[in-house]
Parts: sequence; structure tokens; C-alpha cells
Amino acid sequence: IQESAGDFVAFLDDDDMWEKEKIERQVDRFRQAGTDVGVTYTGMRIVDGSGNTTRRHVETLEGDVTKELLRRNFVGSFSTVMVRNETIDDVGLLDERFPCWQDIEWYIRLSRNWKFLSVPETLVRIRQDEDREHISDDFDQIRDTALELFAEKYQPLARGYGRLFRREFMGWLEFRVGAYNALRTGR
Repeated sequence: IQESAGDFVAFLDDDDMWEKEKIERQVDRFRQAGTDVGVTYTGMRIVDGSGNTTRRHVETLEGDVTKELLRRNFVGSFSTVMVRNETIDDVGLLDERFPCWQDIEWYIRLSRNWKFLSVPETLVRIRQDEDREHISDDFDQIRDTALELFAEKYQPLARGYGRLFRREFMGWLEFRVGAYNALRTGR
């Protein structure tokens, strides 16, 4: 990320694949948008080890999305995202203290200064194979480190949307730990 020199930076996880038109569609969205847009994201489809689609995920949320990101990661995989290079200087790099959830944490920081635009097409294939290790497999690190850091960093922001919203934010975090991590790892 630090070595990037172009106007835009896109990300590709090692087990994901872009459709051939992904970059073109995102650059077109940026060129049509105002300079206050810092992030575009695409839809994605989840594929199994054989390449069969198991689920599709397409969102159309745009503009100021901070409050919604405190409720859920509607953007999805890091591989769907493209940012203006200047957003990196503005909000900094990924927070490497997090053992996981670095993407959603960064999305929230980006959303506080930049608008988001959707490219509502499934332009990324996310491979989710049961036999592969995932960064989110270490339940203890997620529960003891990621959850604590995330809550510490963003509870004040969530509280700014009201006491009940802060509870909704914490509920979402705890749901992620329980439903996505504990159940999947047999905890």
C-alpha cells in the first residue's frame, strides 16, 4: 500500500478473484463522482472449492455510511474495495494491532472523511473452502483482542448516535464473535 503510486488502490486477497471488468467499473464510478468520494466497492459471490456459487452479496449503500458500518460490514471482503490513493494519507494504513477485522475497522475510518459509492455488480469471487484456514479461526484472539480493541476504539463514536445505538453496535460485535467465529470453530 505504501509503495502505490497510482490515483487508485485496489486490494486482492490471495484466495479471491476479480472479474475482468472490475477495475474499469470502479475507475468509471470514481471519474463520474465528486472528489469527496474516496471508496468504491463491488458486489461479490461466494464460491466453494469447486467454484460453485453458494451465495451472492450486492449492496447499494452510498454516501455517508459510518452509522451503517457500525451496525454491519455491508462492504464485505477487502477484495471488493478500491480507494483513492489520497485516502491512505488521510486516514492511515490498516491497524495491525487487530488479528482480524482490519478491513471493517479501516472502512469505518475511511467513512468518517470520505463518501462511499457502490458498483452493484458481482465482480469479485470469494473462495470459502471448509478445508482452508481463515484469519478468523483463532477464536481466543478474536474474543480477547479484536473484540476488545474494536469496542474500545468505536464505542465512543457509536455512543454519539445515542445510547440505544451503542448497544446495537456492541450487539453486532458480540454476534460476530458468536455466530461467525465461535459456531464455525466449534466453540
